[in-house]
Amino acid sequence: MKQLGLKLISNENNYKKNINYNLILENIHNNIYANDGLSPNDALEVVINILFLKTFDELKSLNYFYITNKEYLQLINGKNSKNFLSRIENLRIQTYKHFIDLFNNQNRINIKNSTLAFIVKSLSNIDILKTYDLFGKAFLKYLSSVQRNSRGQFFTPDEIIKFCVNILKPTKNDNILDPACGSASFLISSINYINQKEKTKINIDNVYGIEINITAAKIAKLNMILSNSSHKNILTSDSLKDFKELEKNFNSLKKNKIKNFFDLIITNPPFGTSGKISNKSILKNFKLACKWNENDNFYINSEKLLSHQVPEILFIERCIDFLKPKGKMAIVLPNGNLENPSLKYVRQFINYNCNILAIIKLPQDAFVYSGTGIKTSILFLQKKELSKVGLNNANSIFFSEIKKIGFSANKTGKNLFKKDELGNTIKDENNKSVIDEDCSDVLCDYNEILTNKKPKNKKSFLVDQKSFSYSRFNYEYYNPKFKEIYLNFNNKNSLKLKDLVNVRKLKSKKLLSSNLSISYVELSDVISDYSEIQKSEILKVYQLPSRASYDIKEGEIITSVSGNAIGTKKHASAIVSKKFSESICSNGFRVFYDFSKKIDKYYLLYYFKTKLFLDQIFRLRTGSAIPTIQDDDLMNIYVYLPSGKKMHKISKLIKKGFEEREKFKSKISKIKFY
Repeated sequence: MKQLGLKLISNENNYKKNINYNLILENIHNNIYANDGLSPNDALEVVINILFLKTFDELKSLNYFYITNKEYLQLINGKNSKNFLSRIENLRIQTYKHFIDLFNNQNRINIKNSTLAFIVKSLSNIDILKTYDLFGKAFLKYLSSVQRNSRGQFFTPDEIIKFCVNILKPTKNDNILDPACGSASFLISSINYINQKEKTKINIDNVYGIEINITAAKIAKLNMILSNSSHKNILTSDSLKDFKELEKNFNSLKKNKIKNFFDLIITNPPFGTSGKISNKSILKNFKLACKWNENDNFYINSEKLLSHQVPEILFIERCIDFLKPKGKMAIVLPNGNLENPSLKYVRQFINYNCNILAIIKLPQDAFVYSGTGIKTSILFLQKKELSKVGLNNANSIFFSEIKKIGFSANKTGKNLFKKDELGNTIKDENNKSVIDEDCSDVLCDYNEILTNKKPKNKKSFLVDQKSFSYSRFNYEYYNPKFKEIYLNFNNKNSLKLKDLVNVRKLKSKKLLSSNLSISYVELSDVISDYSEIQKSEILKVYQLPSRASYDIKEGEIITSVSGNAIGTKKHASAIVSKKFSESICSNGFRVFYDFSKKIDKYYLLYYFKTKLFLDQIFRLRTGSAIPTIQDDDLMNIYVYLPSGKKMHKISKLIKKGFEEREKFKSKISKIKFY
């Protein structure tokens, strides 16, 4: 399978190809880290600042960035060198003035003079602008390594970046934007893609990035310089501020209008509840910052501002505004935006304004190096023309899942390579190790459907527009392997759970007595393999966690509705024994009682372990961090009802198993060995 690798098009400059640029950058970083005691991120900041000095020196042909042998020996031996320090300081002042949006003249390069001497000596014999194809590639590799190992907030895995670009297929005429550009990786990958298709390096000045974080903006500008692209198109600004204010930033680029302007947007915006936006001057610019009211399964904007909103939801609306009609977008989003019932209004807004092209589920560890294990997906959209807005989708939707992105999700963060049956690393035609990723497979499947062919992999599938609804965007919900389970049910052999049991909804009154001692049952207290409660903890009510909720009584059934295990073989369900009767359980369970005559409680407990039940739970669970299943979805789960004779046989077997275990426990407790 051909991989996604986007080869940098050489400028046919053979200048000093024998120099190991990767090693030079690594040695510089390690020297700063070791001699100045800086953190990896602070060391990265120093490297970036000095590379700006070096690059500016070359751009303006100043010839300030050098060090003589005499100066070097003086500084590493702890002596002073006024000429060198004065020369570099002069260069720093001019560089900071040129890049005034990135640097404050008061910001010094706070490292030892000996460290500065080492860095300048290491870089002085390199012409960065003449070797941007080689040095730029080395810098990207260095940047990726540092950000992985230090959980850098600007890191997006290379394979995901290239995958998004290959799906959108940018051209040299497209106006391209990343409104949360970080290190500009999406933009540089787009430029490389265009150059590869053009088979030569061309000047591309229609690629833009906006970044609010100064450090990220520095990296972005430096990356653009090293990729021989216009760094002026990287703006240090807030993409979410008022459009009129944002247009003032773009005026410097002679762009008076940025709304409905861009052909392509590729972005991985900041996400997470820890950084909610509460600034009213920002919120007032967004429809999705308002409360939406449901009316007959349709959401209407109340135009009343919420007290806060998470950034990725605001970025969704802003990106749609940036796009011109028929423009396309790739945006990485937490899965909660695609599935949580409370965010249906967001999905309606997306579907109303855009055609959904594709939804790609990512592995949970995709952004572990950004410090989050939140589940994410990539949403590919095309903005509708004004005359065609509405909840209809103009095309079938491509779904797939990426499981491997080429590096290990541990402290090493090392690249992973494909192995043959004997465990040997597989090489490509250029004798390079092949990255262990499956983005290429998903891309091939997408390209197949563009030519009206069927995807080759089972994990990829099409959903026709009539079967698609804004109520859910998530991969599992539409996955045929989960939807096929419903073929097992009909009106004669199945009922919904709500027709067979009652569920306890009110919190225990015991929780009102703060000094009362309570037997408390948590999710971890249930042995899923045996469907029984193993233990509980005796606590005063005031000591209980806030999730302590429901009374449980002998003969009732509890089943988990929260946690990574729900819908899997480790899904926790149990029948309440006499020992744990009158306990209180966590709100991570639902408690079933008052069973219909149509079902035996022991059969229902057995059914909770079957694939028919677990697949339904897995399909319907929601949540970016901790999966949950909503009560309405749980109570609408189908329960298969075999013949009365077969149900009795299964129930009898399960009940006997519990009885035998209790007898065994009793015998064990009576053993005396001394």
